[in-house]
Amino acid sequence: MRKNWLEWTLGTAGALLGAWLVLIVSLQIFSREVVQLPISWSEEVSRLASIYLIFIGSALAVSRGKNLRVTYFVEKLPPQARAVVDTVANITALLFALVVVYESVDVAKHTWSFQMTTLPISAGWEYVAIPVGMIPMILVFGRRLKTSVTNLLKWKRGTM
Repeated sequence: MRKNWLEWTLGTAGALLGAWLVLIVSLQIFSREVVQLPISWSEEVSRLASIYLIFIGSALAVSRGKNLRVTYFVEKLPPQARAVVDTVANITALLFALVVVYESVDVAKHTWSFQMTTLPISAGWEYVAIPVGMIPMILVFGRRLKTSVTNLLKWKRGTM
């Protein structure tokens, strides 16, 4: 199965972040335990990498359809009812993701003037990870909504 551009981008970013995280944590352990000279910034860098990895990985899971969903009862419904439930679920997920992005941008703006403890960057970068992961989810939920509405319209026309 050929991946789409969004899955490829998220997968590549996730792999690079994962490798970076392993490198930084290994360096952190080596410097603290072997050399006895801890690197002060390594904890914040690894925390930032972890935060971005979580949100990018979540977006990748949603893109691949691996996100948590309870489908036991939905699968038992007739196609027409399934189309209605899918449409409502996709609208709800899309609205939720939009609200999360809106609120996270607001939090990032409010924390932008604060600096991280050991890194010379804004603490707002921790919160920028949320829209970085949620915007791809919005694209996926939008695509799913289009599909579910198309199925709903087919049902209304009697072609489903």
